[in-house]
Amino acid sequence: MYRNAVLRTHNRRLFSAILHSLFEKARNAHINPYVSNGILSVNQLNDLILAVSEGYQAFLSHSGYPRPSPPSVTLVSKILMGVMGVLPAFDTCFKSAIQAFNPQAPESCRLSDKLDTASLSALLNVVQDPNVQSYLKTRLDGVIEVSVKEQNGQIKQIQASYPPMRLLDLYFWSYGLKENFKNKIKTK
Repeated sequence: MYRNAVLRTHNRRLFSAILHSLFEKARNAHINPYVSNGILSVNQLNDLILAVSEGYQAFLSHSGYPRPSPPSVTLVSKILMGVMGVLPAFDTCFKSAIQAFNPQAPESCRLSDKLDTASLSALLNVVQDPNVQSYLKTRLDGVIEVSVKEQNGQIKQIQASYPPMRLLDLYFWSYGLKENFKNKIKTK
């Protein structure tokens, strides 16, 4: 993720701008991924994707880059996975895993490596499938500690189950890692 020169030289300020944009959009749209168990609608996901992209491009514009390019799909998805757990990381492991996953998946669950409406809809179909949920829970279930702001303003730490998209991310990461390793051995 840090191969890009912009990220290496400005990462703290860049991510601060992106997070500000992301949390502002989430707050204004009343999106709380910790209450929704990490399953958002396609429209909500698109709003968050747009917020990350806008924060990235705004930072580059304010930093004097003459032609700010949009962030990569991998960067956007990794930020949303790491910050809110609402989307798997669309990285090399994910891309390898979906090549093996798609031929056996029903049409409504076929994934792509794009952050478009069709792919987000398919992703929601996958994560909400009872068979997938059961499989992921038995293989990868876990809890994380989450900070929640109470009505009186106090910050409280609670234990929460992994969001379903985080479990899906773990599944695709581990499956894709195995696929990449098998392909590496074949090429030697």
